[in-house]
Amino acid sequence: MEIQKVYVTDNNMAVINCPSCGTAKTVNAGKLKKRGKPLSLRCSCQSVFRVFFEYRKVYRKKANLGGYYAMLPVVSKDLDKMRVDDISINGIGFTTQKKNTLKKGDKIRVTLTLDDKKHSEIVKRGVVRWVNARRVGCKFTEPNEYDRLLGFYMM
Repeated sequence: MEIQKVYVTDNNMAVINCPSCGTAKTVNAGKLKKRGKPLSLRCSCQSVFRVFFEYRKVYRKKANLGGYYAMLPVVSKDLDKMRVDDISINGIGFTTQKKNTLKKGDKIRVTLTLDDKKHSEIVKRGVVRWVNARRVGCKFTEPNEYDRLLGFYMM
């Protein structure tokens, strides 16, 4: 069963459309924010479908990009390899090549190469938002001259 992605507004409202009959219903999705997984719903037409509530403010693009990360302050020998799994203007999700010691709140620098025509290099500072074994979520902490490159890449 395909999962329908439903975007949630700033005031926690979301419009759910039944894929069978097209009926639309507006719901308050605020209490579902911590759920983090798809929800099965039944429409008045008896059709059952799954939805996932997306609370992100900006688009996140799936990726498969190489790069490096390092704890701040950076010492050149402290660079570790990573694979960027998804990226947005505000941050990235990546997988470290080997076991890491990162924890929530750590300040890091990431360097990655986009798969655009110019193979643009992006260097950003960020803060670790979550860690799940080798999988890491990072929020960028500083805007810089690479934001334009990243913005074009996201289009």
